[in-house]
Parts: sequence; structure tokens; C-alpha cells
Amino acid sequence: MHIKKAVVPAAGRGTRLERITLVNAKELIPLVDRPAIDWIVKEATSAGIEELCIVTSVNKLAALYAHTEDLPIQVTYLIQSKPRGLGHAVQVARDWCGDDPFALLLPDDLVMGDPILTRLVAHVSATGNSALALTEVPQTKAFMYGVAAGENIDGVVQISDLVEKPPSGTEPSNLSVTGRYVLTPDIWPLLEKVEPGAGGEIQITDALRGLAHEGKLAGLVTQGMRHDLGSAESWLKANIAYGVEVYGIDWLDDFHALINKSSQ
Repeated sequence: MHIKKAVVPAAGRGTRLERITLVNAKELIPLVDRPAIDWIVKEATSAGIEELCIVTSVNKLAALYAHTEDLPIQVTYLIQSKPRGLGHAVQVARDWCGDDPFALLLPDDLVMGDPILTRLVAHVSATGNSALALTEVPQTKAFMYGVAAGENIDGVVQISDLVEKPPSGTEPSNLSVTGRYVLTPDIWPLLEKVEPGAGGEIQITDALRGLAHEGKLAGLVTQGMRHDLGSAESWLKANIAYGVEVYGIDWLDDFHALINKSSQ
């Protein structure tokens, strides 16, 4: 099974960074020396992805197109008329995906220090079933995430269920779903059955639960560092972490000196 396609949902406004995203697409916010989406493309091409479908809004199309036309990957744009949830964004790309397996890459999520997408591609190619990335979080914070239930054997979880932001104390595990998925065409009939929820949004979690209940969904636990680019604090931390990757560990000496000077 050759996985060469990836879908990137990019229609959201980025309300947690609204003062910035009012004037620039959140996918183009700089992360060290390049826009954030460039890191997504680098990850995708390293995993053997050859075609990218960016599902975006009319308002963001021009800015994204102007940047991505020179990227080293074939890019197709599709319009999501309204941000109606992740499941709907994936449905917009249904015809583009055809009957091929595809990766789903959430641009707010980045993972350093673990080629998790490459591992997911290899796992799905070998098993023929869908898989997603999981990150261990403190048990006391698991209620803030979508979490997976299932037996963890050496970092591979045969997922039996997914629970979206469970009430505190009822979490089935501390394994949070991270924004990297590789999905087979088995997802489509399940996604078509999902009813819109609050705000008319169609979430993909219900379809993924269907795969889990059929025994067709695995989770790979990442050992890398996860960064959520949707908040200002996490974006700043990501810039520091990726700054070390780009400029080397010695760069931190100058950074520490700047912090010490600023705190005086």
C-alpha cells in the first residue's frame, strides 16, 4: 500500500492568535526561519508524500497560494465554504483522495524528535488498517484532550475506543490524540454517517471510533516533543525548540543572555 497523498485542513481562523491571524493565515505565521506550513511540507515529503491537498477558505486562499506555489510538492487547493469541523474538511477532499489511503496533517500540531508520520505510513502500509499518533500527557490533564482506550504494547496501541475530552477522573488513559493520521478508505462510509453536532460541525472522532470498534485503528505513541501552534505561549516555545534545530545548541547561549538582560 503506497501512501502518497496528504490532506491539510487550513480553513480555520486561528482565534487563539486572533491579533496575528486577522492579517495573516495562521499556517504562514513564522516558525524560526520559515512559515509554519513549510515544516509540515518537510515532514510530509520526508514520509514519502507526493501530493498535498490544502482545504482552506476563500479569504485565505490567495495568501496560501502565493507562498506554496514554489514548494517542492504538488499542491491542490479546495475551498471549505464554512469551518464546519475537521470531519467536514476531510469530506471536502473526498473526491481528491479517491480510493487511496491518505495522511491527515493538522497544521497546529508539530512533533519534534520523532518521525511519527513516517512511522504511521510504514504501519498502515504493513497492516492495511488506519493509524493515528498518540502523545502521553499527565493523567491530571488528560480530560483536556481526546484520549484513546486500548492496550499499549511497546508503543503500539490497538485502539478500542476514543473519548473526546472525558470528564475529569473518567479518562480511559493518558494517551492524547495528536494531529497526525494515516487513514484508509474505510473511513468514508463511517464519516458519511456522522451527524452534525454543536454549531453544525462534523467531527472526525465519531468516524474514528467506528474504525476502532471494528478493530481497524491503531495508535503509535510518539516519543517526540509536541507543539501546539494555536496558542501564543506554545508558539513561543516552539520557536525556541526549532531554533535549536536550525541554529544549533550554541544559539541558546545568546538566547539565555538576552533573557537575563531583559529580566534585570
